[in-house]
Amino acid sequence: MFTLINALFALIMIGILLLIGRFLKQKVRLFQSLYLPESVIAGGVALLLGPAVLGAIASTVSGTDSLLAGGLFPKTMATVWSQSPGVFINVVFAALFLGEAIPSPRKIWRKAAPQVAFGQTLAWGQYVIGLLLVLLVLSPIFGVDPIAGALIEIAFEGGHGTAAGMTDTFRKLGFNDGGDLALGLATVGILSGVIAGTWLASWGRRKGYIQASPDPSSELQQFRDKIQNTIQQTIQREPTEVRLARARLMDGLLIDPLSLNLAFVGVAIAIGWLILAVLKFIESVTWVPVAFK
Repeated sequence: MFTLINALFALIMIGILLLIGRFLKQKVRLFQSLYLPESVIAGGVALLLGPAVLGAIASTVSGTDSLLAGGLFPKTMATVWSQSPGVFINVVFAALFLGEAIPSPRKIWRKAAPQVAFGQTLAWGQYVIGLLLVLLVLSPIFGVDPIAGALIEIAFEGGHGTAAGMTDTFRKLGFNDGGDLALGLATVGILSGVIAGTWLASWGRRKGYIQASPDPSSELQQFRDKIQNTIQQTIQREPTEVRLARARLMDGLLIDPLSLNLAFVGVAIAIGWLILAVLKFIESVTWVPVAFK
């Protein structure tokens, strides 16, 4: 068990690690050329300073009673970190549509249909590969849980957020290592995608398949201008009554923007929790959960 002060120090350490990751990216050209995110670099630093690397070395050299046998981070901090993804993924999904005008179903389908088809193609392909590996190799030879067949799709297409959200489901199904394996595969997916993608881009530029920009700074400025124009066009497309209503709301609220945004996120999470509770109730009265018995 851990207290609120443990959670606070765990979050503070995450901030420090992110600053270290930012510093290393600015100083190490290899990280810049690979376009590695600061969060991935920070995670690598935490891995090196944790029980898996620094702790293992200290235990080998000085024994398990060594001060650094568990790495630089206490167990309470590691516990907070292990539970954080499954909690904060709620914030990610709750904030996705805040401040956005929801278009009509026809417009949603017209814009999303190509991505849905592409995503389903990837998802089912990853399911097929994972299930075949489990059925033909992993389960018969190594005795791996059959649920592992879903790990590739959860980690690669879903990513860290989906992997964290599925952790409790894995545990309920008796696959306790599923969450850790999914997070590990998601990390492998990011690193391999970034490294392989950067190498392919460099190879294509050398071979002349990709036209290199003569002035990277001008390209960056054009990208910034495009984002700014997109924001302005989005604001201008909103109906006048929507903009006026938003202005009246902000003018009449004696609350700072950060608190207001946190309140909106909290309300969105509460609505999501109610929807989930209703769906669970419907499931409980219409389907016998044999898998969870």
